[in-house]
Amino acid sequence: MTGKEFEKLMKDNGYTQTSLGERWGLVRQTIGNCCKAEKVDPLYADAIKALAFEKQAAEFLKVVQFFK
Repeated sequence: MTGKEFEKLMKDNGYTQTSLGERWGLVRQTIGNCCKAEKVDPLYADAIKALAFEKQAAEFLKVVQFFK
């Protein structure tokens, strides 16, 4: 994953560098470095993908609850 792809997922999920850093217990500069990287560390790449999945799962559960 490139830094640009990382940054897009971050923004698509409603996070800023600061808010994502706070959620993960990191400083904003670490997140900024990910956004600039040619290749993001696989740990951070997997974590940002998990945030996207978490958001989709939450939305799905809302729909399921609606039809109960």
